[in-house]
Amino acid sequence: MSDFPSGAICVVGLAKVANQNPIHSVHRALAGSFIVDPSSGLVYDVQFDTVCQITSDFLASLLIGLSLHTDLEEMISRVQSRYFGDSRRAITVILRDVAARLRECQGGTTESFFIDGVGGLPFNSRINRDLFDCLLAAKGVPLFF
Repeated sequence: MSDFPSGAICVVGLAKVANQNPIHSVHRALAGSFIVDPSSGLVYDVQFDTVCQITSDFLASLLIGLSLHTDLEEMISRVQSRYFGDSRRAITVILRDVAARLRECQGGTTESFFIDGVGGLPFNSRINRDLFDCLLAAKGVPLFF
């Protein structure tokens, strides 16, 4: 388990994937969990629920250390130019989603909450367990959907 700065938050982005994408058969959607500094948008850590862990690790190497506030287009450019998997478009959607959610939590509600389902998926689906695991792993890091 990683130790994150006390002010870090966990922001989760979601995107649908094509039916022929291997992720669809496992998760039905793709999620990205970002541990970030809420003021600067700096990404401390990120994990995607890809089929292969090495894919998530590679994507993390492209994004960690950049800011969702100031480097969003650079993040998208890195993914588009260096990742050639079926989920490339979904990763871009997740990046934009997480950046928007981060802006929302800065200017609005910072209340943490659980939801019954994510993207229309039942609570017992794997993606929800992964998101819940992210919350538990972060211990006390506020979680925003």
